Amino acid sequence: MAGTIISGVIFCIVAMIMLGIGVSQLKSKEPVGFYTGEKPPKAEQLSDVNSWNKKHGVMWIIYGICIIGS
Repeated sequence: MAGTIISGVIFCIVAMIMLGIGVSQLKSKEPVGFYTGEKPPKAEQLSDVNSWNKKHGVMWIIYGICIIGS
């Protein structure tokens, strides 16, 4: 029982971090990366920075929601 509670708390903490990353990427004015060490493209290389950031931000938010739902 204790292990289930501890793992649930850890899952929630990780999910909140992922949700936070997603929200920060949605609000960013500069192009964002995936946090894999790869540099994001420059704003001049993208046709729409907001669309780029929205796709990455929504992806992180979905990951966080999936962790909460599991």
